[in-house]
Amino acid sequence: MGAHKTQWIKEGGIIPGPKEVQSAYRSEVGGLVGIAVCLTSLSSHLNHTEPPFTTACDGLSALRKVHATKEMVKPSWKHVDLLTGLIDLWENLPIKARLEHVLGHQDGVGRPLTILERINVRMDSTAKTIACTYPKFKTKQLAGITLGYGTVTIVGTLICSKLQKSLYDAIRHQIDRGLLDKQVNWYCLGKARKEASFPVKKFISKWVSGETATGVVMKRRQQRIEDNCPRCKEPHEHLLHVLVWKDNNTSEFRKGLMEEFQIWLQKEKTEPNLEWFLTLGLQSWIDDPMGREPEYVVHSQKRESAVTTQVNLGWYAFLCGFVAKPLIDIQHEHCLELQLKKKAER
Repeated sequence: MGAHKTQWIKEGGIIPGPKEVQSAYRSEVGGLVGIAVCLTSLSSHLNHTEPPFTTACDGLSALRKVHATKEMVKPSWKHVDLLTGLIDLWENLPIKARLEHVLGHQDGVGRPLTILERINVRMDSTAKTIACTYPKFKTKQLAGITLGYGTVTIVGTLICSKLQKSLYDAIRHQIDRGLLDKQVNWYCLGKARKEASFPVKKFISKWVSGETATGVVMKRRQQRIEDNCPRCKEPHEHLLHVLVWKDNNTSEFRKGLMEEFQIWLQKEKTEPNLEWFLTLGLQSWIDDPMGREPEYVVHSQKRESAVTTQVNLGWYAFLCGFVAKPLIDIQHEHCLELQLKKKAER
């Protein structure tokens, strides 16, 4: 409220980020960022000798983050995109706010609430309303954000919390469910599971479900104290890390596996262009999971459709056994030309 009670800032607004990360806490952090932006524009008029205002919060951990430093930031923080931006804003301000902890949801304490307590109760309700307002507007991100970590997106989705895990999940799960239902040849995957030995069946089940014994899984099972990679000590070892981690030994091992894969494709009479596409695409993904796809030169609309469908499914999906139906159709035609008795699915 302004000194002459003619100007004020009313609560409300839309907080950037995908629907699933919206929460009352994120709304409150967004409000703190907005206040810091306002103070930045007024910084030349602020009294540098004492705090001109008080920041009150019912959560101690959230209150401590108001004056956090960059050294304190952890990528595992929730809403790290807003919090790092808030830190950058405060570091450029010549003042520090006075922090005050108030008890939350005090409607039934049996005494008159202080003004900060009344505002806190009101803000809790408003923060939830802001979080619920999101679906109507579907704001994905704020353009031009350069504070903190900046704007980190994957396929247009803003990565807001737990950066490493979020990026891994986005790479691993960025699959259109409709595409899975319509374009994956489930017969192939079912046939492989049916004909595999029992130990291989168990391995396939663990692999596809993400329960392979990585650091993250072993810690959850209470078999390890830490979830670090035992080789490079990177935290939160997951299946994607195992697949693409690079050192001389693993690179040579993967190179040998790729050679075996190519020999197997040739042994199974794989259509030559299909063999080239699978080996080139998979090797490119292993070399750089976040890199661009190679240029696939195709000479027919049908082959272009097959390549596009598999690329949209992704190479991680391919390693989980999700093979695009159009690829099987191309192989089926090749088997007919060679007069092979076995089916393409086999």
